[in-house]
Amino acid sequence: MQAVCGIAHKDGKVLICKRPEGVPYPGYWEFPTELLRFDETLEDALERGFFDRLGMVPEREIGIFAENSAEFPEIRIFGYLAPINNLMVFLNGYSERKWVSVNELTKFRLMSPCVTFVNIVKKNIKSL
Repeated sequence: MQAVCGIAHKDGKVLICKRPEGVPYPGYWEFPTELLRFDETLEDALERGFFDRLGMVPEREIGIFAENSAEFPEIRIFGYLAPINNLMVFLNGYSERKWVSVNELTKFRLMSPCVTFVNIVKKNIKSL
């Protein structure tokens, strides 16, 4: 199984979303993540996930900056940096959202694939 994770960022802050009750790992935070559908590209899944789940479209895609594997179930996750032109977000499939500085990320109970991306995110967001 494959998924795409979009690290939405604006003005040095990144968007994290809280998983709701009734899904695996409720209460954990993650970067907006979407599973790929059959015959879908990573970029299409990223755009669909951002539009369907958050009501936004990234300004542009910088491209894959990292990938990670997880064991719950076996899944390969590709991370994209995704600049956003506004901070307004609606939620579909998440219970809460926060714009946080990259240094604040370690204060949240993150899904394990997101933890792997944190140091990479810190380096990349500071350089943008």
